[in-house]
Amino acid sequence: MGEKAASSLEALEKANKYSSDTGGVGILISYGNKNGSPVTELGDAFVNALKSKQIESRYYYYNTDRDGAAMEFYVGHSAFGPWSVQDAAKRLKEVVARSEALKNIQKLSDN
Repeated sequence: MGEKAASSLEALEKANKYSSDTGGVGILISYGNKNGSPVTELGDAFVNALKSKQIESRYYYYNTDRDGAAMEFYVGHSAFGPWSVQDAAKRLKEVVARSEALKNIQKLSDN
């Protein structure tokens, strides 16, 4: 469900490409090397939260020397964030709403 990137730019490009190619949500995570838990716990939690809303997603992360984590979400050509993990959790409804709107637009253009 996640993939390590060599840099912030690579992670951004992969998250954006994933969303553009699949219509899902690309998640970018900046993850501190000093964090106590593995990035998979954080990434998988957000992927599963989106999956519960019938939205496919994938996360891409890169490590930093800072503590903590920051998250960005890519939906089509729109970016949300960067947000702290706590803000990302609070604002996930915005990402879901944008993803659902994009799906509806794509359905209209397919007809």
